[in-house]
Amino acid sequence: MNDIKEFMNYVVKQGNSLCVRIPKNISESMKLTETDSVKITIEKLGYEFYNKNYEEMKKRFIKVPEIMKMNLSEEKMLLYYQFILKEGERNHQYHKKALVDKGNKKAGVEEFMKGANEIRKEYHDKIKKEFGEKIYIEFNKFRGLAFKNRTKKK
Repeated sequence: MNDIKEFMNYVVKQGNSLCVRIPKNISESMKLTETDSVKITIEKLGYEFYNKNYEEMKKRFIKVPEIMKMNLSEEKMLLYYQFILKEGERNHQYHKKALVDKGNKKAGVEEFMKGANEIRKEYHDKIKKEFGEKIYIEFNKFRGLAFKNRTKKK
């Protein structure tokens, strides 16, 4: 069976061991059970990447009371912040393409908004599929509070 899936996740402590959780959608699609053998290749994400996003996330969200009331771990807040950053990247790529199309008189405002909403929905569906309904609902709440309480740059 050569069905290969790739995903990123956090290392967590379980008893005396460190573990990486396999998302439900992947385990279901591969029909994994507790006794199956799997091959795992581990690549540690760079500290600078992690630290930069972590510090930015703390600066933006740690002091927002509504977000703190959610009682999220810092790891979950960082994950949700990375979801937001990725969503922003996708929107930026779409906007660049739409501007080129507009220059060629292909995209009107209505088509542009429809396309932007489709990109957002597609990304949100991907999060829901990869991480499950509970994480998606929590992320959406975090996202709403994050955008509602944007901090102004000084």
